Amino acid sequence: MNQNVLKGILAGVSVAALFGSTAAFAASPDTTPQGVGGGVLNPTASVTNPVKALGAGLDGSRHVGKPQFATWMLRMPDAGENVYGIGANMTFWNRLELGIARNDANFKDASAQLGTDNVTTHDVSAKVELLRGNNWRSPWVPSFSVGGIYRQSSYTPGASMAGNRNSDTDYYAVIGKRFRRMPIPWKIDAGVRYTKAYMDGFGGYGNSRAHAWFGNIAVMPMHAFALGYEYTEATRVGMSPGGHPLVNPARWDVYAKWNATRNLSLKAAYLYSGSQRWTSYTRGTDRSSARGGGGMLSVQYAF
Repeated sequence: MNQNVLKGILAGVSVAALFGSTAAFAASPDTTPQGVGGGVLNPTASVTNPVKALGAGLDGSRHVGKPQFATWMLRMPDAGENVYGIGANMTFWNRLELGIARNDANFKDASAQLGTDNVTTHDVSAKVELLRGNNWRSPWVPSFSVGGIYRQSSYTPGASMAGNRNSDTDYYAVIGKRFRRMPIPWKIDAGVRYTKAYMDGFGGYGNSRAHAWFGNIAVMPMHAFALGYEYTEATRVGMSPGGHPLVNPARWDVYAKWNATRNLSLKAAYLYSGSQRWTSYTRGTDRSSARGGGGMLSVQYAF
């Protein structure tokens, strides 16, 4: 992907956003770098861009939602990591969400660990909302979804300090609830993810599947504006070909999102994925996957 073109898109839509009208519920799911509807890195229980009214879907459909597109850039200076990506989602019957994404990543001086400084990933995701929020006209019924994310990486397996394969599927289950009638509307999601991914798959996949509990919370302090926090616990996904433990540190992020128009939103986030100077770790001693802190800018467009 031409990085200058992507930067131009990000800058252009950011300026264009200043001229639109505001939109509703700023904490709706966005297209994430793994092609699934969520916050910044974690999936949410609700699906992206559902059909909100009779005949309001694609070409007037009642069952096929309109597409949602996104582009983002992520920079983690501590790890010398730069990621540029694009993705899209569509929802069917307001139950099934399908998504795709592509990420082009550059890691400074990563050849010793990964065998390369440049890695491209392609993602395909599917989410099924088994239980819809507010079912049976009860304001207390949550949403509950299960899903899978398949990622293929250009990383070549065999590096002594990275994964044993370059593709695998993550599985997850997540429950969530929106509270719209509060003085400050908010939503919360909590779930578990089963994964073999090392460094989100940029470093390949291990030989052992681990579970990671995660949680998301977002509040809407004003119309068309949201603040959010996400957390994912640490995982150990086996051993590398060179006998190194493949450990992913716990990570968290905070973000601010602005729905500039009914269709366009902008999101800025700070992410933290483990200090490169830790001295202890409950699941292992390997710290090569700690990527420190960094920022992400995302632009979302939902038709």
